[in-house]
Amino acid sequence: MNIAGPLLGIMCCYLLNEIYDIAPWFGRVLARWAARLRYTDPLRAHVRAEELAAHIDARPGKLLKLCTAGGLFVSAVGAALGRRFGRPDRLAARSAATTWRISAIESLSRAIYAFGDIRGLPRASRRRFTALTRLLLQLLGSPAGTFDRRSRDELLALVAHTGAVLVENRDDRAGAALIAAARPHVILLDADRPAALSCRFTGAMAALRIGDRDWAERELRDVHTRQTRVLGPGHPETVESCRYLAWALVQQGRPDEAEVVFAELEAMIEQAVDTTATQRLHFDCMYAWLLGRQGRWAEAEAAYRAVIDSRAALLGPLHADTLDAEHSLAQVLLAMGDIRGARDLCARVLVARRRIFGAGHPDTLETRKYHALATARIDRRRVPAARRELRRILRTQTSRLGADHPSTIDTRAYLLELVGSPGA
Repeated sequence: MNIAGPLLGIMCCYLLNEIYDIAPWFGRVLARWAARLRYTDPLRAHVRAEELAAHIDARPGKLLKLCTAGGLFVSAVGAALGRRFGRPDRLAARSAATTWRISAIESLSRAIYAFGDIRGLPRASRRRFTALTRLLLQLLGSPAGTFDRRSRDELLALVAHTGAVLVENRDDRAGAALIAAARPHVILLDADRPAALSCRFTGAMAALRIGDRDWAERELRDVHTRQTRVLGPGHPETVESCRYLAWALVQQGRPDEAEVVFAELEAMIEQAVDTTATQRLHFDCMYAWLLGRQGRWAEAEAAYRAVIDSRAALLGPLHADTLDAEHSLAQVLLAMGDIRGARDLCARVLVARRRIFGAGHPDTLETRKYHALATARIDRRRVPAARRELRRILRTQTSRLGADHPSTIDTRAYLLELVGSPGA
């Protein structure tokens, strides 16, 4: 019996069924390719790609979706070839004359708001966020007067969110550059407008991490005062500006003033009706840091251990915030003289941060630094190896963060300490 015919029929049916099933997905892919072929401007291409993908989704029937996408793609190929040989693309020219910027805000908002803390995301997702940030910067380069009041509010809210994500990922200078690009748009809004205040707050966050502490403190005080008046003392954004103001005071070596602000912050958190457990833990973690800066090491250790237990239960033991608290506890243990405990904790955090963030991420570099320091203090024979490790870290930090970044300065100081150590 010849079974080749039936088998061939079964395979053809299977392939047709698979093609039918993937038709909507491939239609969206073709639509996005069509937009990128037709428009040379990356921002317009991104906006049009999202619009065409939505248009494909709205078409009835899987094969009709694929046919529609195929027609768009063929048209785009013709436009690209015509552009190459000097023929104008009327559709692209007509689109350039429309108010496409509003569509750009909506499209970028959908894409960017889908991201939260990007530190734990795969590298491809982080690159995608970086690409979206570049598109947002391009949009901010448009004349400020081309946006109406509502669109400007939406744009600046998106800028504030994007900048905060960058700062959380330790891309402090990228966050500061984004806020700087938004300044012409901020100026056109009322000083008390929530979107403008959010942008200014994110700019102060970035400045604080970069090391511009005096300016950050002044900006945070003004933003916090305005947010308290406009949004109310229990609003999450008001609470956050107060928390960062306390942090700025601690970084400037004014712990007594910071203690007063922390007391105000705790009262605000207690009164707020929508305070989350995560916000409460941010407060507890930052207060533990204040205790350490005051030399109250035993209290700081106990506070950090409580935060770690709570974050591990709420967010998971490998969440970026949990690892942050463990890294800070290792620094406390090192300052207390529990060098072996600090080294062992750094070793555990380092494994997790390398795997999740990558070896060159600023958080990973910090843990690598303290692990090397603890190892060298336990065994003086390891000083040369620790010195080499700190030099590698210093080169990466100088390249990524800048020579005047607080983390880079800190590493340079520890390297000088190791150079003068016995065994170096």
